[in-house]
Amino acid sequence: MKTKLSSVLFSTLIAASALLAVQVRAEPGVGGPPPEGGGEYAKRPQMASPAERLDRMKENLGLSDEQATKIKAIWSSEAKEIQALRKNESVPMEQKKEKMAAIRAKIKGEVDAVLTPGQLAKAEEMRAKGKGGKGEKKGKGEKKEKGEKKDKKGPPPAAE
Repeated sequence: MKTKLSSVLFSTLIAASALLAVQVRAEPGVGGPPPEGGGEYAKRPQMASPAERLDRMKENLGLSDEQATKIKAIWSSEAKEIQALRKNESVPMEQKKEKMAAIRAKIKGEVDAVLTPGQLAKAEEMRAKGKGGKGEKKGKGEKKEKGEKKDKKGPPPAAE
């Protein structure tokens, strides 16, 4: 009698385990490949390649071939510096961010030095438009500054 009861319990456990495994496996969105269309990441705009950026600068600012060659070399050195910084695991993340900002500021200055005064003015205008003006409301994905409060709903209602 005892062995019959054990075998029934064992069979019930095996059957329950099999059913549970089938249900977990059939659950949508858990594990497996991402859904068709790429999901959330497909919606993010990708940064233009250096060649595309240079083509756009040539078109919008009227760069000469000599200017384009100089800018390409400047961007190439920037890429090498940033790549080396990213690989350096001994530098803390905050310092990496500061150093990358310094590298980008230096590169911006070098690129600006290649441009004529008219091209520089037009480039600054394009940069301002591209960033939506620094004083405007921050968009989705932009981080708040230290001390800046996260204010989604506006100010609280005044007490009457």
